[in-house]
Parts: sequence; C-alpha cells; structure tokens
Amino acid sequence: MGAKPNTRCKPAGSSRRCEVPWAPRELVISLVLVGDSGLDTLLHRPDLEALRSRLACVARLRLLSRPETRSYISELMQDFPEIDLIEELKAWRRYRLENPTKLKSPRGALRRWMIKARELGL
Repeated sequence: MGAKPNTRCKPAGSSRRCEVPWAPRELVISLVLVGDSGLDTLLHRPDLEALRSRLACVARLRLLSRPETRSYISELMQDFPEIDLIEELKAWRRYRLENPTKLKSPRGALRRWMIKARELGL
C-alpha cells in the first residue's frame, strides 16, 4: 500500500478547505458541462443553486436555419473548391451513421473532415 497523500483538512463545520503542500494557494477548477435540454432543467433545481451561481458562461447550441445552412455550405464551397463537396458530405454522413457518437461541434467535425479530404487529395 502506498503512503497517504500529505494533506491537512480543517475540521467539520469549517469551510472544509484542504491544504495540499504541492498545490497553488488558490486552486481553480474549470468544468465544462455538456448535455441536452434536460441539463438546463437539472441546473435549475433549487438544491443546485450554489452550482448554478458559479457558472461563468452558459451557451445553448441550436440547429442552423435554412439561410444559415446555405451560407455555411457556400462557405465550405469557397474554402474547399478542389473537393467534391456533395460526395464528401455523403461520405461524412455515412461515417457519422456508422459511428454514432455525440459531437460537441458537428460543424467543426465536418470542417476537419474536409481538411483531411483535401490532404488526402479526395
């Protein structure tokens, strides 16, 4: 068994702050919470008000409107003129259907796919 870490915690009833000799005096932890609409509901529970008050930034992603989609496709066509955009979109869609994982940034994933297609000369 290994040695216990060298920490000193204040007794119960105090702020419960632990002192860790190798850690900075003020330790800041950043978390990114990602979820569907249920996360929003969860975060609005009264017992999670303390957590909610510490959120520095909240963003909600939405689907692109039809004009925004057209604009995005035009942007891809300008950025990747040497690529058969329709064929690569079909290939990306097939890949996404066969590998169904949630993407944090679908547009970013598609752009990376196009960059890779350009590098491979597809």
